[in-house]
Amino acid sequence: MFPVYRVVTRKRGVVGNLCKWSFIALNGLNLWWLWAYLEAAFTSAGRGMSALAGTGVSLGSGSGAVVAAFFWLIGEAGLGVLTFLTRSRMVVLIDTRRTGQPVAALDQGGAA
Repeated sequence: MFPVYRVVTRKRGVVGNLCKWSFIALNGLNLWWLWAYLEAAFTSAGRGMSALAGTGVSLGSGSGAVVAAFFWLIGEAGLGVLTFLTRSRMVVLIDTRRTGQPVAALDQGGAA
């Protein structure tokens, strides 16, 4: 008997692709937002300010980063669930690698 291989391919629908790419875009946007926020906060903290104002800038930037991370997690939870629920359906192709004919043809005696 010839070896039989099970080839599994996945195909997403339109809504599944929309959810997946929204998930990826939200990750990229929030990563850029958090990076830009922290970079601006650390480069301008305490520059030309009194000690008290510099402390306020660092506390404000820290709390702002926490808020940005919170929105990121909330968005990721929602889109992550939608991406998981709209995962692609499984298409199974059963094929023999030796002859290239389907298994049903081999079972009927189509190839030796």
